[in-house]
Formats: sequence, structure tokens, C-alpha cells
Amino acid sequence: MAMTDEEKATVNKRLLIGLGLTAAFCAAALVPDKQTRSKPSKPCFFYLVPLLRIKALLPELEATVASADTAKLRSGVAIVL
Repeated sequence: MAMTDEEKATVNKRLLIGLGLTAAFCAAALVPDKQTRSKPSKPCFFYLVPLLRIKALLPELEATVASADTAKLRSGVAIVL
């Protein structure tokens, strides 16, 4: 089945758009990281430890919600926040 001239034009247009976007993404990948990212003020440890503690508290809070103990739930939410 042969393609019509209109279909060929559509394929060529999409091919050019795809190649242009590929070239743009490749050029963006060549930008040095030092110019786009700032160095964190603290080591990764200081960001991850609180998240892991919160993750450990979530099952407790889920049980507290199930038991409808609002006072304990408020204190748990305050700890998370």
C-alpha cells in the first residue's frame, strides 16, 4: 500500500519535530550540573532520618485513627509536623 503525498508530508513533519526535540533534550543534558543545582546546606542524613522516623510512626497513627482516640492522634500529628 503506497503512501499519498499528504501522508508523506505528515510523516516528514513528525520526523522533523521528533529530531528537533531530541536535539533540544541532548543540548539540555550537556548543561553542567553546577550551574543548575545548588549544593544542599546539610548532608542527606539530616533530611532522611526525620522521614524514616515519620514512616515508623504512620502505622501507630493508623491504629489510633481506627480506635478514634483524638487526643493521641493530635499529638501524633504534631510530632509528624
